[in-house]
Amino acid sequence: MIIWGWKGATLTLGRVEQQYCSVCERERDFFYTFTYKYSHLFWIPMFSWSTEYFYHCEICERGWQVDGAELKTQLEGNPKPLIHRFGWIIPVAIGGILVVINV
Repeated sequence: MIIWGWKGATLTLGRVEQQYCSVCERERDFFYTFTYKYSHLFWIPMFSWSTEYFYHCEICERGWQVDGAELKTQLEGNPKPLIHRFGWIIPVAIGGILVVINV
């Protein structure tokens, strides 16, 4: 039996500044957040897609989507975990090892 599925992940990239939130009607901390979806095979992340960046209020979560290309220039590397970017290598490597062992 093969277990295949998909999940979403959200990473907080850090506090940006305090500014007035029109929903909370107070000064609040605003954060950049990075969200994406990924598929997995037996709990091993395989491929990711649907990458989005948001700028939002810490309390009410209201905010807006921002341009990822512009934000990437401010980031130190890719915020997505390595296993979610290159997880597909694990089953390929295991399959290659099994082929070599059986030959």
